[in-house]
Amino acid sequence: CGLASALLVKNLVEAHRSRNELGHLVWQLNEVWPTGGWGSIEYGGRWKPHHYWYAKSLFRDVAAACDRTGRCYVRNDRSHRPFTGAVIIDSVDLATGRAARLLTRRIALAP
Repeated sequence: CGLASALLVKNLVEAHRSRNELGHLVWQLNEVWPTGGWGSIEYGGRWKPHHYWYAKSLFRDVAAACDRTGRCYVRNDRSHRPFTGAVIIDSVDLATGRAARLLTRRIALAP
């Protein structure tokens, strides 16, 4: 249940970012009861494994997402620092697990 909710939130956040929409609110963040339910924070305040994943990868200051048409956005939400790096886009065949490189591009984003 925890993995499913983590993947659902990831899918929703990336869908918003792919449309260049601002702001995200995670509803039902914490658990009310000590169970393996949907929340990413236990009832006592301890983080569940997928909350660490949110902090490490999903809700970063610099993030990229692509929509179904292949249009991609890279955002820099760091308020005082520019970002310089590379965007690498791979396509993965889910049946075989093979990846194919679609794009590699150097970018520089203002704060």
